[in-house]
Amino acid sequence: MEANPEPSCTLFVPNPTTKRATRVKWSMKPSKDSQERILAYGCQKSLVVRDLNDWTKNKVFSNQVIDKVTCVKYSPNGNYIAFGDEKGKLRVIGWSSAQGDFITSYERDGLLNGEISDISWVDDCKKIVVVGSGTIRAAAINIELNNKAGDLIGHNGSLLTCDIRPKPYKCIVSGEDKEIQVYQGVPLKHEKSLQKVHSGFVTKMAFNPWDNASSFMTISQDKSIKFYSTDSFEVLLEKTGLHNMGINDLCFT
Repeated sequence: MEANPEPSCTLFVPNPTTKRATRVKWSMKPSKDSQERILAYGCQKSLVVRDLNDWTKNKVFSNQVIDKVTCVKYSPNGNYIAFGDEKGKLRVIGWSSAQGDFITSYERDGLLNGEISDISWVDDCKKIVVVGSGTIRAAAINIELNNKAGDLIGHNGSLLTCDIRPKPYKCIVSGEDKEIQVYQGVPLKHEKSLQKVHSGFVTKMAFNPWDNASSFMTISQDKSIKFYSTDSFEVLLEKTGLHNMGINDLCFT
């Protein structure tokens, strides 16, 4: 199963749905040689897969998608796409060359009871962390066994971002409560809380691939960025006033 379809006709795909002061939850397909440039994102009640090198290979998935797609994330091997919607449903799809169409490999209604804001995969492509809004703001699931992959607790506001480091596993979660909750292992267990790390909402966090995830970066609506040590949680670098408005997204290349 692959998540890089090759349709037989040309499709002019729409741009992503946007929301003021909120980042577009897009995802680039992992590429070993950096030659493949395929982008996935939500547009209203559809998932768009856009080939930036060859627009004749674009694809839209909207089969039984009844609510607005709010977040999209490729699996680490690039074979699957996980996406969530405004009602908390999670679906995982992959491209079947044999059937010439997307195949749903996992779906669950109401995983969260509010909008899904971010998704992260464990590197085995079997476990997923999902965060968002509602009274149930976070979940860790094993999509192969259809059971929990840990307990995510201690969150006092809607969650906007999460990321998972490869072995030794560590997961970071944050959002409107301006705190970072840290989990370790699989199944995930709570390790530490970092209080009031920013004065504004924490809009995005990511482990640093340049140093084998020994540090991670946070950005915020308070116009600042911070680098933390993954082990000691010491602030390694802080920059403020980088933008006139809040910072909404970051990406390591």
